[in-house]
Amino acid sequence: MATFASLTAPLTDEQCQRLPAMSSWGVTPVNAIAGATLRYTADRRILIRQHVVPALHGRVTARQTFTATRLHRATFDKIFPQLRDVGLMHSWSGTISVTRNGAPVWGALSGTVYTASGCNGAGISRQTIAGSLLADYALGYDNPLTATMLALGEANYLPPSPLLDAAIVGALLKERWLGRYEA
Repeated sequence: MATFASLTAPLTDEQCQRLPAMSSWGVTPVNAIAGATLRYTADRRILIRQHVVPALHGRVTARQTFTATRLHRATFDKIFPQLRDVGLMHSWSGTISVTRNGAPVWGALSGTVYTASGCNGAGISRQTIAGSLLADYALGYDNPLTATMLALGEANYLPPSPLLDAAIVGALLKERWLGRYEA
């Protein structure tokens, strides 16, 4: 899957006066497919993360990123109409590995080949822990958290393209419909 984010320029003193006094904060949506993650950073920028599309074969196009950036602009203007003069300074995309049942792909693949993947959008902290535990596991160290990692289960089988591609598109449409009031 591909996800997208945009970051504003730092707000000026005058722009900050249009908002309530606040320190850094962040909100995440109930439905990450339909809703937006917002952050107000310590350096007075606003980050918006919204829009998820299939990254078929691990590719994200410039057109997809451009489309997401336009969505970010519209969402930003809806949430912060008093800041329409604030520009989006940076926009980018990235891929996340997703499994059908939410379980990770973790452990030995074969011989001395190991993986910690299938983060399912849980982010850098979960994958940092998964990677650290994987190193202990590969070296034969007894880490009590390894049992917790193994208890997360195994990722379900995913069918090949084009069946998988159609299923992903269908699942995203369903999630967007279920979260339609969050956008």
